Amino acid sequence: MVHAVVRAVATRNDVHATDLPPLYDRIDPDAMAALVDQSTSRRSDVVIGFDYLGDHVVVSQDGHVCIYDE
Repeated sequence: MVHAVVRAVATRNDVHATDLPPLYDRIDPDAMAALVDQSTSRRSDVVIGFDYLGDHVVVSQDGHVCIYDE
């Protein structure tokens, strides 16, 4: 999950993933993964959104990552 977010943001910003500032400065990656994992086991819908590098990142419970202009 976290890797998918980092890859998507890096691709959108045309930079290497290692050149991005730490994701944990914006959101707790472990908590994000736990929420998504929990929603899958409970069959509940979870969507997580946060701002990162001037974009709005949305992660759905199926691991789909969408990035929108902030």
